[in-house]
Amino acid sequence: MNIVSSQSSNVPTASERFNLAQLSEVMLRRDRPAVGFFISQALWDAMVARWNQENFIRSLDPPPTTLHGIRIMVDPDLPDQEFDVALTEEAWSSRLAEINRGES
Repeated sequence: MNIVSSQSSNVPTASERFNLAQLSEVMLRRDRPAVGFFISQALWDAMVARWNQENFIRSLDPPPTTLHGIRIMVDPDLPDQEFDVALTEEAWSSRLAEINRGES
């Protein structure tokens, strides 16, 4: 699996940014499993629309939410076609707090 993040350092980071084309690779990788995903509002809206088409019984909870065991939060400052991955609990909690304070 050849995943290239926008981080250029060889030092492992607590979070990484990827483009939408890399989503399936990121979700399947075993070397650094994701703790949570930070996505754009546009990506969230697309996910909700798709979910609503396929699921008539249950609606999605507003973010932050967990979907099939995956933590998801909307970051209003992210570009539409990119997402960030929190690789540690600390990175997830810290970024979540920043977004809630309006500092993302």
